[in-house]
Amino acid sequence: MDRWFRVGASAVVVTCVGAGLLAGPSVAAPDPDYAPVIARLTTDITTSMEQNGVVGLTIALVDGDRVVWTRGFGYADRKAREPVTKRTLFHIGSASKTASAIAVMQLVQRGLVDLDEPLATYVPEFRLLPRYKRNVITVRTVLDHHSGIPGDVFNGMLTVGKPDPDFRTWLVKALSRMYPERRVNTVYAYNNSGYVLLQNLVENVIGLPFDTYSRRYIFRPSGMTGSTFNTTSAPASRLTRNYTATFGPDGSISSVTTQPREYINGWTAGSITSSAVDMAKYMQMLLAGGEGPKGRVIKASWLHRMWKPQEVTPLDISFMHFGLGFAVGDPGLDWAGKVVWHDGATVWNHSMMKLLPGSDLGVFVSVNTVGGAGIQSDIATEALTLAYAAKTGRQPPAPEQAPKSPLTTLTADQLAARTGYFGGTASLYKVTSDGAALTLTSNAGTPAATSQTLLPHADGWFRPQGKELPLVRFRTVEGRRLMVTRIPLSGALVTLIAGEKLPETTLRAPWRSRLGTYRAVDANPHVDPSLVAREIQLRELDGLLVMDASSESGTQALTVRQDGVAFTAGLGFGLGRGKGECLIPAKTATGVPTFTYLGVKYKRIA
Repeated sequence: MDRWFRVGASAVVVTCVGAGLLAGPSVAAPDPDYAPVIARLTTDITTSMEQNGVVGLTIALVDGDRVVWTRGFGYADRKAREPVTKRTLFHIGSASKTASAIAVMQLVQRGLVDLDEPLATYVPEFRLLPRYKRNVITVRTVLDHHSGIPGDVFNGMLTVGKPDPDFRTWLVKALSRMYPERRVNTVYAYNNSGYVLLQNLVENVIGLPFDTYSRRYIFRPSGMTGSTFNTTSAPASRLTRNYTATFGPDGSISSVTTQPREYINGWTAGSITSSAVDMAKYMQMLLAGGEGPKGRVIKASWLHRMWKPQEVTPLDISFMHFGLGFAVGDPGLDWAGKVVWHDGATVWNHSMMKLLPGSDLGVFVSVNTVGGAGIQSDIATEALTLAYAAKTGRQPPAPEQAPKSPLTTLTADQLAARTGYFGGTASLYKVTSDGAALTLTSNAGTPAATSQTLLPHADGWFRPQGKELPLVRFRTVEGRRLMVTRIPLSGALVTLIAGEKLPETTLRAPWRSRLGTYRAVDANPHVDPSLVAREIQLRELDGLLVMDASSESGTQALTVRQDGVAFTAGLGFGLGRGKGECLIPAKTATGVPTFTYLGVKYKRIA
């Protein structure tokens, strides 16, 4: 979504130019008073950290070339009572992708890389198994997450306690044994694996180690002396410790546990360690159109192209769209102008960077604890809302209210046309009809299943009985039957895909004979189990082949191709993410069923 707030742009330009003919000597506007903003944020951050068990947090707020605020809260090392400071290093996770994209765009700017050339032109070691004809994965489709490369091949991408310097070599080999998830430019699907390959691209084209290149051409001209992509070189004395907060049944914090050091081995997907001080400099460089204190990083015209959504397909039903390395659009801030941003998450560090380029405002927030709500995003939105109000006098609009619409009646056939199983992000939905209303069951076929009655309304949306939200609707887009929903997010109502209807099918004998529980044979032991499932169960549900993974992949329905290869099916809040991943069956020498999924081999144990 690209909400530019350009209404009346021509009139504004004419008015401003004409006003210059009549105006007297210009008077510089006074600097905004940000003291009340800082005071409010200090109180709210402290409260939010206490409520969510967050041990440490860092924040940077900038207004153009003015650093409004950099500060640490809580502890970098709770046991040693070492506080977080503005120079404490945090893993910024996938916010690193913005710098990775800049590295590629520097080469585009120099004429060394063409965005619309195949990725394999610059990374000849990359290949996938053939699935589609005339399916060219370009550099652009990698940068804007429309490539169809299997995206979450996490086996070694991020490790705990020990780095994996061979991960990229392993990834290239693993991808060569996988199929594309879908045709290019079908749907947005956030993609870590594709971004890992950008390190190969830069090193192949320029002939320098990526660590050297990024320091010389990104960090040094930006003045970021303490930041690095090299996950092993960040000094432990400056790096925050990691924590997990757990909560009791009543929602109170029951424990906070110290966790080991983590290493992000897919550098260009998310390995930067940085501080509030350095991230302030990075945001200032971006807001200055690519000009850093020690030199230009990228031309403003190229940077602005990065902030423009690229391919937006009919299936890209979301509150944001992707440019080249940056997300564009934010329902909590779109009222203030164009928003560009990127968040980031490792296992335990979670970050958010948001910019309002039209107002020269930027904020970065990072936390060192997982377990509570994602406070980094809420704090970042609040910080920009308060700063924008202090600078312009404009206040955010009132929260968007659910639209009103009377009940209506649909025929039994009309209701029946909306029933079936729908594959969501990491869940299955089942929709049934009693002839008068629909019943929507989330987590269908699992012990966590919950159901609610949906009533039809005259505006075409279904609403839960006795509630205004969420709204649910059924649409056909590009020949695919979708269940879409409208939910509140940051004061706005946003429309998202909840699930895609799955075809009715009968599970064939070869896969029925493979049902059971499987255990990972060759998973990297240093990868957190939330990223790589150690056990996967295959089961049948009303003719569907269903996979239950112990990782964040969750429950997935699979469609089976004629040759026996299965693919995760559906669409969800993350659109194509996690969908189209191949599960390739095999057997051991003794006939025990096995399969490979996301580069990991699984063997049946029961």
